[in-house]
Amino acid sequence: MWKKGWKVTCAWMAGYAFLCIYPRLVLLLPHLALLGILLTTYQLQHPEATLPTAFSETAPPCSLPQSSEGSADWYANLQAIQNLMGAVADAHDATQPLVLHMTWSTRATLPLFLFLLSTLFPLAALLRFIPLRPVFLVGGLLPFLITHPYTLALLPSLQHQLAPSLTTALTKAGDDARLEERHWAAAADKDAQGNPRMLRDFEVWENERWTPTTGWKSANLRTGERKAWTRDGEGRNDIITGAEDVRGRRNSLTSLFSHSSKIPTSHITFKLDPGWAFVETEDWHADLLGAWSKVGADEDGWVYTNDAWQDPHDVAVDDWKSNGMTRRRRWTRRVYFMGIAEAKK
Repeated sequence: MWKKGWKVTCAWMAGYAFLCIYPRLVLLLPHLALLGILLTTYQLQHPEATLPTAFSETAPPCSLPQSSEGSADWYANLQAIQNLMGAVADAHDATQPLVLHMTWSTRATLPLFLFLLSTLFPLAALLRFIPLRPVFLVGGLLPFLITHPYTLALLPSLQHQLAPSLTTALTKAGDDARLEERHWAAAADKDAQGNPRMLRDFEVWENERWTPTTGWKSANLRTGERKAWTRDGEGRNDIITGAEDVRGRRNSLTSLFSHSSKIPTSHITFKLDPGWAFVETEDWHADLLGAWSKVGADEDGWVYTNDAWQDPHDVAVDDWKSNGMTRRRRWTRRVYFMGIAEAKK
């Protein structure tokens, strides 16, 4: 809206502010919208006229300019259609797991129903005390303030600070929404501190070394130091890679590799304790917060250290390039206890 100039934008803001003085005018919006469309299309057909002269006359159909196939406008319109289709598909994929909670198909349905039922009447009693005019005014003008050019100039820095936390929270909420009945049953078994005993986080660590010629690669790791994938952040409990065999339940981290183009495509195998299995409805996630390092992490979850894997930083230090530098990040995925008999099937 601000691209059309401050006069047009302020006019819309003033009109909305006037509407907030009398919130019941919202009921007239459908009529005003239709009248605006009729007046606009009439002026397009009769640019010399200001008002219709005869309502009985039927105006010729309005013909909009058509872009020729292969032109820049035609491709722009095609791209806009594709973007809209992608947005609709993304919205469908995001809301589909939530719809299950409305169909009494998950454990979350009954608590949701009881919450809505218990808060309906208290909320109805409090409606008279809610200042509708200020709420409508602030809620309607806030998008204009957020999209102002000065505000947009500050968003990158705010996004850099808030994006990891928001991404982690949304990912966790999405994973919880896709949990099935057996996963919730495992999560219900808690210890004395209230932590689930049968649903836990399983973590692996990705390690890389930097060289001036090849940059960051796990292939740069030196002989005798930690492997490309380890079970802890200190390089212990190396994960067996390649064609080597591991006794017990074997699991592949192939799905993990889709998160980064820098991750190799070799299989990684390791064993879980008997009766444990990965939660099937979720994938591996990089730890973007890096709370384990006490210094945070970069936007991809990497924590940078010197040549000896010491002195962690959330960014690479230029002074380390002469002697060598390393980095690692944590990947997590939840496991649950499905029972030894069930695991052998």
